Amino acid sequence: MALSATIIGAARRALARAQPHASARELDLRFVELHYGVDVAASLRADLEQRDAPARCMTESDLVAALRPVADAFDALGVRYYIGGSVASSAHGIARASLDADLVAALEPDHVDSLVTRLASAYYIPLDRLRSAVTLRSSCHFIHLATMFKISWSGHWPTRPSSAGTYFFALSANSSICAVRSIG
Repeated sequence: MALSATIIGAARRALARAQPHASARELDLRFVELHYGVDVAASLRADLEQRDAPARCMTESDLVAALRPVADAFDALGVRYYIGGSVASSAHGIARASLDADLVAALEPDHVDSLVTRLASAYYIPLDRLRSAVTLRSSCHFIHLATMFKISWSGHWPTRPSSAGTYFFALSANSSICAVRSIG
């Protein structure tokens, strides 16, 4: 996590040097645009204008600050989830810098309103995209407003065992989340 914070800090300092008169919010939005895309930055800008949320610079513990409320909300709703990507890779001892945290979670349509109620004050959550992603078992991103850290959620969760056995997820050392078939 410290590696990610160092790299993110370096990127933010470079943006500030390149745009010395930009406000903290404009630097945050430029960071989001460069790393998460123009469309996400535009949607986030509109959301922030409605909220009048203050900007803040990222620190080493921002990954935890951004990830913990989502994990707590999943726990409170009884939603099974796994953390993957570079966060899981780092937990396995293979350090990788990251600009987001990857989650696979078994969200169902009846979880959406409660999840959004729990998280909406601290996150940009594209509600229509989330509803669609839950229904289609695809993916959606949340942006933690205080840190501009992205939480990437994927709904690729097996809903029933196959005739050949049951499936479970395993986190490999290279940070993949693998569907593994258990025979027996």
